[in-house]
Amino acid sequence: MKLNFFTFLISIIFASCFFSIASSQRINLNNTITSIDNINSTNLSEKTIFSENGKFVYFISSNYIYYSEVDSVLLSSSSSSSLSTTGFKYTKTTNNLKTITSVPFIGNDSKVISITNTYLYLIDIAQKTTREIIIGLQTQNDFNCYITNYLTNSIFITITDMLKYDLQFIDSAFSTANSGIGVSGAPQTMLITDPINKLIFYGNKGMIRLLNATSLASTLTKSALFTINDSVSRYIGSIDIENKLLYTCSRNEMDPTMKLSFEILNYTSNSMNKFKSVDINFSPKSPSTYFAKCNFSSIDLVQGQIFFTLIDPLQNQYILSMDINGNNQELFQLNNNGGSSDNNLIITGLTIKRSNNNNNNNNNNKLIIGTKNLNNQLIILNYKSICKNDCSGSNNGECINLKCICKQGFGLDDCSQRYPILLNVSSLPLKRPGIVTIDGDYFGNDVNKVSVKIGNNSYQCSNIQLINQQQIKCNFSENLIDYSTIPTSSTLDGIYYKVIVNIDQLSIESFQFKYLFPSYENSIQQDFDKIKIMGDNLMDLQYQSLFKLGNSNINKLNCIGNVNEIICTLPSDSVNGDLIISDIYNNGYTWPNLILNAQLISLSPSSLISTNPTHLTINGLFFTSIIGTKIGDNFQIKIGQNLIINTIIKSSSTLQFTTNDRILSNTTISLENSKNTLNFGYLSPSIINFTQPSDNSNGLLRIHGINFVNPLDKSLLQILSTTTTTSSSSSQSETINLISNVLDLNLNYIDIKLPNDFISSLITISIDGRLSNETNLDGTGGNGLKYLNLKPIITNITPLPSLKGDDNITISGNYLSNNILMIINNNYYSLNCQFINGNKIICKVPIGSGKFKIISQSINPFNSYDFLTSEPFETSYSPPIITSITPSGFFSAVSPNGFTITIQGNNFITDKSLTKISIVDDQSNIDCTILGSITDATIKCNFISNQNQWATKISVNLTQNSLTTIFSDGFYHYTHCPGSPYECSNNGQCNYLTGLCDCKPGYQVKSDCSISTTIVSTSTSASTTSTTSTVLTTSSSLSTISTTSNQNTATTSSTSSSSTSSPATITTTTTTSNSASSPIITTTSASSSSTSKPITSTSANGDDGPSSSNSVGSDPDNTLSLSNSYKSNYNLIVYTLFFILILL
Repeated sequence: MKLNFFTFLISIIFASCFFSIASSQRINLNNTITSIDNINSTNLSEKTIFSENGKFVYFISSNYIYYSEVDSVLLSSSSSSSLSTTGFKYTKTTNNLKTITSVPFIGNDSKVISITNTYLYLIDIAQKTTREIIIGLQTQNDFNCYITNYLTNSIFITITDMLKYDLQFIDSAFSTANSGIGVSGAPQTMLITDPINKLIFYGNKGMIRLLNATSLASTLTKSALFTINDSVSRYIGSIDIENKLLYTCSRNEMDPTMKLSFEILNYTSNSMNKFKSVDINFSPKSPSTYFAKCNFSSIDLVQGQIFFTLIDPLQNQYILSMDINGNNQELFQLNNNGGSSDNNLIITGLTIKRSNNNNNNNNNNKLIIGTKNLNNQLIILNYKSICKNDCSGSNNGECINLKCICKQGFGLDDCSQRYPILLNVSSLPLKRPGIVTIDGDYFGNDVNKVSVKIGNNSYQCSNIQLINQQQIKCNFSENLIDYSTIPTSSTLDGIYYKVIVNIDQLSIESFQFKYLFPSYENSIQQDFDKIKIMGDNLMDLQYQSLFKLGNSNINKLNCIGNVNEIICTLPSDSVNGDLIISDIYNNGYTWPNLILNAQLISLSPSSLISTNPTHLTINGLFFTSIIGTKIGDNFQIKIGQNLIINTIIKSSSTLQFTTNDRILSNTTISLENSKNTLNFGYLSPSIINFTQPSDNSNGLLRIHGINFVNPLDKSLLQILSTTTTTSSSSSQSETINLISNVLDLNLNYIDIKLPNDFISSLITISIDGRLSNETNLDGTGGNGLKYLNLKPIITNITPLPSLKGDDNITISGNYLSNNILMIINNNYYSLNCQFINGNKIICKVPIGSGKFKIISQSINPFNSYDFLTSEPFETSYSPPIITSITPSGFFSAVSPNGFTITIQGNNFITDKSLTKISIVDDQSNIDCTILGSITDATIKCNFISNQNQWATKISVNLTQNSLTTIFSDGFYHYTHCPGSPYECSNNGQCNYLTGLCDCKPGYQVKSDCSISTTIVSTSTSASTTSTTSTVLTTSSSLSTISTTSNQNTATTSSTSSSSTSSPATITTTTTTSNSASSPIITTTSASSSSTSKPITSTSANGDDGPSSSNSVGSDPDNTLSLSNSYKSNYNLIVYTLFFILILL
């Protein structure tokens, strides 16, 4: 295959050197055959001829003949393979033979006649034999010789002998005994046979003769039947036997331009006539100025196209194509090398091969050219038909006798356009102009070439749209039904009108258009106040003659419609009944007993109502549509799932009813079969103000407002309290529900008891999700944002802060606010506080002293002008505290230099100007003058008293910055006890507060404890009780400790008491014995020993007293009275005896 392709490629390259098209669109190169079996460069064929029926091609030289079927030639050209041939060689009798001409036998494809310059050969291909006869032909190479035959046994040749040219007959015996006719000096130019009519056209230079072949073959006179001697030489031609026409390529010998012409001769059995002559309007390739002659011809009688081969003086070869009238000439040039090379292309034969008619393909028509050229032994050209535009291709039409015969469905003179096909035409409803859609095919691409008419040619379809080649749309507005003269076609499904579609010059018509009559659906749809009539092909409203519901006509002006529906608006007082509709053609329909559904449209007033009973008006339609219904009747509606029957008909379009004071969860108003439902809602609750008791200590609060709830709907109520507490670092909000604190409520107020720790807060009332701070949908409300600002109450502040400050105090009360102010000397200070709850706030206080006030201020965060302040709560810093005063007492109340005391304690302020100290007794207050500076724990002061005798206890009042502390356990006025030489005779303890001795046991006889009494008794058994009393004096107070001891033996012992200071501790011991015998009382005087020392002023806590100028209770004699001691002992004896007597 590669070799074949390469061979084909080389052939094309070589072919391109020889072929070019000049002014030709009809002929183009198809292929060439460069390789033929049995033929090579040394034995190229001299003649290429074709059998009379076009089946075979013969390649002939002076000593061989080879042949092949033409179909094989075409097959070989398309496959680029070498052409296989069949044939044989025959022996040459003489050298230098040259084949001059050859023809096939008519009616016998196996026989060929060939003439060389010496011999005539009769070749039998089937038998592979030849017969030869010597004929007297001139041996020159440039003579003309023609041969023809019309029967297998009748051969005619032209023979030239120098100046004489004859037509000679060779009989069946292959004899030349019968001579023909000739013309001296007139070279032969053409010899053509009409074998059917047995006529021979014999052309010589400047003339043509018509001969009868039968006569020439007989002994009859051999004269021409008809001669045209007009100086025109006919070189070659083709014959149309059926129409008796001879087409020739000619030249007027008198024309100096040597121009060729195309000539048509019509003939009869005995005459000829020059029918037409047309110039050949081409010139050869320069430098040639004329064509030498035409040497081959072939005709396509089906199309009416004829081909000639032309040659110029330089041996350039050409193919001329034209129709059989000489028109539409085109020239195809076969390039040559000007005759200077042996490789020049010389045409040796020409024929056509029409395509198989079954292929319907004009483009497969072939022009086959034999050449004497190694590279192009056969040239195959495609040729188109001579008809216009080649009849637009074989699929559209066929060129027959110069005219396109279009195949079915095609039209125009070149079959270029398909006839339009109508498949379907849409219908239009009566009296409804509209768009008609035409479906089909081959509608073209140019809307300007499209026209549509319906009915007849008088009614155009306008605004044509060419959607594509299969669809046309146009507007049609005529009512053909109104014209009785328009032709129609009636079928079972309607009356049809003719549709005429013109596409350019082609048209088609068909009865495919009809009007659609209206049809109605059985059901009627209601949409509020409108009814909808559904159907198909409904006419325009202007052609509807009647609309009626019940006994009332419906105004067509209140209706709109289209082809599928009519919608009419009904008056609100329409009643049920039959609905009737009809048109101008009396097409009508009745819907019996149409039931109108009452419709809801709106509520009046707005859709939001109060929770109080409210009158509502329902606006709607057809409330009186039921026959017999009248104004004032009850009408049933549903609110939610509840059927409401106390609704009153006010008119055909209004109802009225009254709501109760209960809140409904579902407020949708509905009617059965009403498309619309209505909804009403409740206005949001609105808080007007708050009322609270003046002191508000019990936490009662009344909220006044509107749109609150019935107590039965309490479950829908929420009372939300939102508080925001702010510290230095953050802010925190909290919302609580106070519903559990509600005491009472109705539609206009709510009573609640506030929690103990409640504080001022934002109050929002929620009823079934509607909030009091919301704006209603109708734009009302929105003023329910209420801040409950309560007046704070302070009930206690603990502890009292220290003077140093930075202490926390806890403020207790109700409704407390974090905004705490401290008032000192009418100056206000804001405290840093931590809010715990409405009952408790912890605040830090600064450095200070004295009294101050605390207030809590509640400020409305939404209105800074709304604030409430608690009553001031007065408290103070921690007051000064006295823990001790030294000395603890004095023995004299009168001293000219006064007395100095040291007060010790804490919380003292150091500002002397704010400090006052008073010595308080039953009769007066004595100022104590501050000595030196004050520390936070010590104050010294001096006071002068003119009192000789004070109360037992002296109080000290200390006042600092208005805070007073009373130290009632201040100091004492001491009184000396009796006794000599010491107080209480050194046998008891002196109580300086009373001036009495607390004698030791046994020394109670006298008040000064100076006498001891002992009572003794004897018995078998005895019990002894010993009692010891001891009086102790401390620095701050005097206390007595008594100890009692029971002993088995009675003893009496004296106690020795020693004292180094005054007052001394005095101990008295008493022993008592009980027996069965009479008591024996023994008295023993107490023995006292002490250091001899005078009594001096001594501080109560045992310290040395002050100097003599400040001493108290001094004894000028420095001794204690003995009488006092005796008195004490005496008393003791008396008491003892009295006690013994009692025991007895």
